[in-house]
Amino acid sequence: MQSRLSQFRPEVAFSRSGLRTFVVSALRFAVLLAVSVCLLQGGGIASAVAQPTVPAPVADPLDAYSFSLGLTGAKIGEDWFVRSTLGSSLRFEGLTLARQGNLFEEDQSHDLRLLVQVPLTFRIVDRDPETGEVLRTEEWDEPSEYMRVLRVIEYGRPYDGIYFRGGELANVRMGHRTIVDNYLNTLDVDHLQWGLHHNLNTIYGGYEVLLDNVPAPELMGTRVYVRPWSFIDRNAWMRRLAVGTSLFGDIAAPTALAIREDGRYAQNPDGNFIIERDQATGILGFDVELAAVKSELFSMTPYTDANVHLGRGAGWHLGSFFALQPLDALVVDARSEFRILGRNYLPTYFNTLYEVERVSYRAPGESPTRIPKLQWLRTGQEGELREGYLTEIGVNFGQVLRLAGAWENYRGPDNSTAWLYASVPALRVVQFAAYFANTRFQGARGLFDMQNALAMVEARVMVTKFMYVQGQLNRRWRLDGDGEYRPVDDFHFGVGASFGF
Repeated sequence: MQSRLSQFRPEVAFSRSGLRTFVVSALRFAVLLAVSVCLLQGGGIASAVAQPTVPAPVADPLDAYSFSLGLTGAKIGEDWFVRSTLGSSLRFEGLTLARQGNLFEEDQSHDLRLLVQVPLTFRIVDRDPETGEVLRTEEWDEPSEYMRVLRVIEYGRPYDGIYFRGGELANVRMGHRTIVDNYLNTLDVDHLQWGLHHNLNTIYGGYEVLLDNVPAPELMGTRVYVRPWSFIDRNAWMRRLAVGTSLFGDIAAPTALAIREDGRYAQNPDGNFIIERDQATGILGFDVELAAVKSELFSMTPYTDANVHLGRGAGWHLGSFFALQPLDALVVDARSEFRILGRNYLPTYFNTLYEVERVSYRAPGESPTRIPKLQWLRTGQEGELREGYLTEIGVNFGQVLRLAGAWENYRGPDNSTAWLYASVPALRVVQFAAYFANTRFQGARGLFDMQNALAMVEARVMVTKFMYVQGQLNRRWRLDGDGEYRPVDDFHFGVGASFGF
């Protein structure tokens, strides 16, 4: 009988061309490090984790404390609703949790922000299939959804010495982003998850922790890293070297869904897929980074990651973060990465669309029905060595205008992914944000094929000092009566009042 341990053997096969590519890329990495060291002239000690730089602080025109009452119209799926939202945002400035000393180079004094909301959505047009309900109970039919009252609690930023965020998680990035990147836990319009993202970054090392849903976690994991030279000489240049290991997994990843007599997937009364079989799956990673250049004008942090999807396959990532800050208020960030993907290995497995992909990823062969992501890998669909790349760039101007985007592509059909982001976050009169992501498309022509796309657009205009008009458009996913996850467009528009104190 086959040993259980053999089920966790990484299945990687390098051809001669793949081995040649690996060697050439490794040599390029070594040259990059050598050039980086030569370019280095002075500069402070690197911060505790690879990060984008941040522009000089600007005055925040928003009130530190506010109370709001909003009334909006909304269309979700085929029905129309009226939503009332009673909320309050609180910010406690400069809350100090640790002082400069043996662990931190500076005081860990950051803002604590809370967003409290009580949203109630009432159905005013009930189209086929009719539900007969006035209150939209899908938003309150699971225990975790009562935690939506505390929508967000957040302290600091992800790259500070101490950071945590609870509630809605947006664009979570862990480590060098080769396993978890741009993860969202609010993708399903009918099911709320109250997650946790926590980082600790010290002089000697640190850790990162992720839970997708604190009351009933499925996706969870951590990255732990150390700076070995800090234990020898905490002021030496070699303290810029960091070595880390990661383990992220889904403890109940679906591998088979219940099927109805008509061939569609079955659902339970709560509107979820009925999972016949599931399996814990995890990705183990090892990484090395060196903050080779760190100055007020320019920084560069090369890194390499080797990841093993246990029982599936493995991949190798080689890249670098770059940051340019020509002005106090202007920052340009970039990331470039080359990848070699082994059999049955998917990079950034826990990505933006994971909450949908874990149960509805791709349709194998000529089948019209999508299967869970882990089942896709079990069928051996990713069965050949592949090479690819990722390019990402962002511009932050004075925390007033933010633009960012990324493109990744691999050899083979439907292996491109892209995302775009734009926001005007801190103007008193107008606030605007837009996000677009698409996966599994072919070439530039498929970029705006909305079949696998996620889109969010939100705008708020202050009509008076207290009154505002707002609109929001979301393209998310909903489990329909046919037993398929399908993209749905829901939008909200209305007026509200916000009073600062």
